[in-house]
Amino acid sequence: MVQKLTAEVIGTAVLVFIVVGVIHRKAVAGYAGLAIGLVAAVVAALISTTISKPRADATSAAAATGVGASVPAPANATC
Repeated sequence: MVQKLTAEVIGTAVLVFIVVGVIHRKAVAGYAGLAIGLVAAVVAALISTTISKPRADATSAAAATGVGASVPAPANATC
């Protein structure tokens, strides 16, 4: 949870820094949309890979509880 929040805060800070930079009076005119769009796309791509790492909770829970796991037949069972 802390990793997700940290990624969001850093991504937002980078985006705000770029927005403030491109609206500065000394910035080159006409490139604000391109700069903001590219930074937003890169930040979104990096944050999505950071946040959506696969976790093995479902498989470990199935193994721990026996629900959904294959259960061997009893030793005295006749087929």
